[in-house]
Amino acid sequence: MGYIPIALHQVLSGLSSSFRSVEVRVAGYRGPIAQPPTEEWQPLRSLIRISFRDAASVRDRYAELRGRVRCNATPEFAMFQDILLFSDLPRVPSAHGLAVRILHGRPHIEVVPVSSGELTGFVSRFRDRGRPVRTEEWPTIDYYFVPPASPPAGAVNLGRLQAEIRRHLGIANADTLLRLYLEDSDPNNQAGSVFIQIEMPAMISSMKPRRSSIDIEIRAERNLGGVNLFVSKRKTDGVGIEEQVLVPLTILPSTGDLGVLAGTAELKDLAPQDSVEFVLTHPEIPELDDVVRRIRDLMPITELNPLLVCLRRFWNLDDRFRVLDRPYVTKPGKVDVRPQTVFQSRVAELLTLAGFQTVDLGRKDVMREPSTQVEIATADILASHAGGNLLLIGACTINVPKTEDYEKLLHVTSILEQELPEGTQLAIVPVLFTGQEPDSVLKEQASPRGLKLVTGRDLVRIRSLIDAGKEDQVISFLTSPIGELFQ
Repeated sequence: MGYIPIALHQVLSGLSSSFRSVEVRVAGYRGPIAQPPTEEWQPLRSLIRISFRDAASVRDRYAELRGRVRCNATPEFAMFQDILLFSDLPRVPSAHGLAVRILHGRPHIEVVPVSSGELTGFVSRFRDRGRPVRTEEWPTIDYYFVPPASPPAGAVNLGRLQAEIRRHLGIANADTLLRLYLEDSDPNNQAGSVFIQIEMPAMISSMKPRRSSIDIEIRAERNLGGVNLFVSKRKTDGVGIEEQVLVPLTILPSTGDLGVLAGTAELKDLAPQDSVEFVLTHPEIPELDDVVRRIRDLMPITELNPLLVCLRRFWNLDDRFRVLDRPYVTKPGKVDVRPQTVFQSRVAELLTLAGFQTVDLGRKDVMREPSTQVEIATADILASHAGGNLLLIGACTINVPKTEDYEKLLHVTSILEQELPEGTQLAIVPVLFTGQEPDSVLKEQASPRGLKLVTGRDLVRIRSLIDAGKEDQVISFLTSPIGELFQ
């Protein structure tokens, strides 16, 4: 939501090189609906939309609307629409607005003074369409205006208007139809009111965080120049600014009416809970677009919850969690207390105490090819640590590890890496937990292959660190490619 009031004449003159079309939509009435009655069409409510889009695309959008909801003219009510070039729009000076008259069955725009002073609006991605929830759309500046020559209160027989629309169009009331065709909501129902909407010629279209940086793309009208992009990381109170950068922008190859600008905001650090504001400005206009997001909301699900993504390769989660609302379908069975099973369970518990979200795959540790159900890989433990941006793929053995154990763990890790987006900032670490010391040859092979070996002695030390509140040292050890634990 923008914070700076922007005058109508300022945005029309300052961005004139980027505007191409002006669309006019008018709901008109006549006959006994008008008080006093008249055979001349009177504007009930008008929309003037000024845009960077060409006339053809604007015409197609209106045709699509009429295809969805019929609005044929009735004897006393009609919807009028016209499109003109922006270059044909009359110049709008300060303290003036735009009004609409219906002449010879067509809407006609004229410049009129604003009695209350300057006509101003704010940049926003949200529209007031009379809905309980407002969704984000392309940024616009919206102006509401009642021209001086508008009819006084009581000049419209609302009861007859409602009956006319219901009888001929089958729509419940006039406000429903006007919200649909004029794309705004006017709770005052002032006859003659004008809704002027300026579609901004640029929008912040993509924000992708990676570590302490954010890659940003902007869709902009090709003639628009001189834009600046500022990125501000807010303080924890959500108001103050902790850090701000001006992002250098470059033009990317693109097709279509809109060009693409791209840049990267380099910040000192970023966390999922941080709030960041993105502001696009112009030398003539204080704001073109303004977006505030939590970093968490910009992250893909594969990074927000990699544990879930990986778990789906092993389990049918619908079947797994059906017991939550149908607990009686579970069949009683024996508890598995084999040494291997208990060791694996205790490793999972230890990781949980170290701050990981941990899933012990138990007997459901086989990954299968969905089409054939052929076994393709196995793993014992999946563990995710959001603070450490870390995902562990774990295998457990109470025996002396073998080369085969290494190969199986590296294989399943390579498969799960393909489930995550390319260039992910998540550290994926295959970890072999063993109750016994491996021979020196296998131990030396682990680190060069990107595999972490955790022995029974290491696990005892990890527990001691957890007891001492030093879980951060556990994370450091698991992500360190070399060295013994806690030298």
